[in-house]
Amino acid sequence: MLFEEAYKKEVKKMRYATLFRGINVGGKNAVKMEALQELLRGLVFGKVKTYIQSGNAVFETALEKAALSGMIASAFGRQFGFESGVLIRSAEEFWLLTERLPMEEWEVAEAEAADPRAAHLYVYFLEHPPAKAWLEKILQGV
Repeated sequence: MLFEEAYKKEVKKMRYATLFRGINVGGKNAVKMEALQELLRGLVFGKVKTYIQSGNAVFETALEKAALSGMIASAFGRQFGFESGVLIRSAEEFWLLTERLPMEEWEVAEAEAADPRAAHLYVYFLEHPPAKAWLEKILQGV
């Protein structure tokens, strides 16, 4: 393939969310979302958007997911002078999460009945799958 043809060929870009841990919590590790957007754009990510002061951002890139976390964490530390854990999830992973809740309908109904004021469903993302022993304790309510 000629260089010109390769250059013109559309590169498939994936949409990702990056979740930063421990920024803008209780007035510590303050990061302005505009500065976070600039950092991500500087890494040549497109369509960068942030959500309030949460430390969450979405972007698109043709880079592989496996390379993103380390790249972003390293650039973040250089830019802001402290480290933050970085989790990357694809748009598809978020879609699957909402479409296939890890709870049965009866479990959601039971939780809503227990506290009708509750209006949120919380999800926690882990960097690695939990150890089996730890997961068993959680399931047993220990």
